[in-house]
Amino acid sequence: MSDRDRIASIIKISYRNEEEIDGIQKQKRLLIEVLPLSSGENRKKILLQLVTIYSNLDRFGISGAYLEGLKWIEMLEANHSLSQKEEWQVNEMKALLLNERGNQEKFLSIWYKLLKQYREADKPEDIGKCLLTIAKHFVMLEDYDNALPLYEEAYQLAVKHELVDLQKSSGIMLIKYLCATGYYSESLEYYNKIKNNQEIISNSSMQNEVVKSYMELNKPDSARIYLAARLLSERGDKIVLNCMMAETYIPEGQEDSAFVFLPS
Repeated sequence: MSDRDRIASIIKISYRNEEEIDGIQKQKRLLIEVLPLSSGENRKKILLQLVTIYSNLDRFGISGAYLEGLKWIEMLEANHSLSQKEEWQVNEMKALLLNERGNQEKFLSIWYKLLKQYREADKPEDIGKCLLTIAKHFVMLEDYDNALPLYEEAYQLAVKHELVDLQKSSGIMLIKYLCATGYYSESLEYYNKIKNNQEIISNSSMQNEVVKSYMELNKPDSARIYLAARLLSERGDKIVLNCMMAETYIPEGQEDSAFVFLPS
C-alpha cells in the first residue's frame, strides 16, 4: 500500500465513532504515525482529527490530554487555513479544553464569540448549544442571574424553530433553577408549558420542583392534586410519591392524613 493510500485509510478509520477508550487510543496512534508522511489537505484532516480525539480522551479523564489537544490546535491554526465550519469546530473544542485548565475567562470569551457568529449565520441549533453551554457554566458558579436569561432565550428559540431536544433541555433547567432561586410561580409556568412531555413529567427531579413550588406558594391542595395524578399514572414503586404526598400534610398539622401515605 502506498503512503497516500495508507494515509487515506487511516483518516477513514479515525472518523469511526469509537465509544471505548482503547479504540480512541488506537486512532490516535495511527494518526500520529502517518502525520510526518502527510501534507496539504490530508495533514489538516489529520490535525483536526487529533484535536477531536484528544478532546474525547480528555472527557475520559486521560491525564494531560487537554494539553496535547491545545498543542495540536496551535499547530493547526498556525499552519493551515480553516473554513468557517472548521474554525467553529476547532474553537468549540479549544474552549472545552481551556475550561479543563481552569481558564474560564478564555472559555467564556470563545463561546460568546461563537454565539455571535452563529447568530449572524442564523444557525438556531448551534445558537442553542452555545446558550446552554454558557448557562451551564454560570450555574456551576451559582450565578443564576446570568444563567436564567440564557436558558429563557434557549427555550424561546426552541419553541420558534421547533427544536424538541433544546426545548426539553432548557425547559428542565428553567423549572429547576427558577424554583431554586425562589421564582416558584415562574417555575410552574414553564412546567405547565411542557407537561405534555412524558419524559419530563416522570422525572423525579421535576416532581420535586413542582411540589416544592406549590408548597412555597402555600398551595398544598394543588400539590396534592398534582401528586394524586402522578400516583394514578405512575407504574412500579410509588414510595417516593407517597412520601411527598405525606409531607404536604405536615405543615397543616394533619399528621393522621400524612400517616395514611407513609410506608408501614
